[in-house]
Amino acid sequence: LSNVLQNALQYSSIQYRNKYYVSSLKRARQTAEIILHPVNSKSISIDHRLREITLPWQGMYKSEIQSSSEFSWMYSDFQMKSNNYSIHSDEHKSIFHLWNRTQQFLNDTLTSNSTQDPIVHWIVSHNHTSKAILGSLLHLETRFHSVFSIGNCSISVIDEYNAPKHHKKRIRKLVLLNWTPNINISTKTNSSLIIHRSLTRKNSMILSSLDQILSVVKDKATVNSSEIVVTLPHQESHFHTLHSELLHHLTTAPLSTLCQIHIDPGHCTVLNIPQHHYASIQHVNVIMNSSIINQR
Repeated sequence: LSNVLQNALQYSSIQYRNKYYVSSLKRARQTAEIILHPVNSKSISIDHRLREITLPWQGMYKSEIQSSSEFSWMYSDFQMKSNNYSIHSDEHKSIFHLWNRTQQFLNDTLTSNSTQDPIVHWIVSHNHTSKAILGSLLHLETRFHSVFSIGNCSISVIDEYNAPKHHKKRIRKLVLLNWTPNINISTKTNSSLIIHRSLTRKNSMILSSLDQILSVVKDKATVNSSEIVVTLPHQESHFHTLHSELLHHLTTAPLSTLCQIHIDPGHCTVLNIPQHHYASIQHVNVIMNSSIINQR
């Protein structure tokens, strides 16, 4: 991962202006030292607004939390309704305050460019802080805090560019979510849905209607630890319409946000589908193992 990022840094430093922001927490600064070591430290801004939300099980493994009589119920409650979760009124212990401070950070950083030069903003942060940043950039409400999944040492990318003249706002697209060099789809407790965009138009296995897809998902999602693979049409407009409608149905997130997710031909979106609440988006625009893609 470090090598991948350093190659990206080298390319980016030639093509664009770059700005670097790192959470003030020690683990984020240590990560930044590894992946940003070619960068002059004076160019890196340490920002306390990128700190993680404080949780009572901080530093514990998931297995330890789930087996703990003190924290297991609290952790389960947080997973179900993290958008409303608050332990105290402390600003580092509430999802609402987390979104507020990340929005303040984005307002300051994204409006600080007085020129039209392309800028790449590199942000080294944490799980829930990254969710809040993605949600804010894609105009989500806090109640959709858990719609995106962020893993340790993963990379997510949002592109922003000028809209046509008749649009006032700049256009944003989520082009990569939760990417690591060796992506592993975990189906130990829930089903995974892999939405694959066909490379060609000549594929008899393509599902071309929302009803068809939902029928497949309904049949297979009742079985834990299953992988459900659906292949959608290659054609740009048809694919993105179906893709957005399917994500909307499974996550309830607004179509206006889901339309901002970009998938290349031959790439996938991966969702985690629990049995008792809405799906979350695990990965966006990733290439999965061909043996998985060939399952229908």
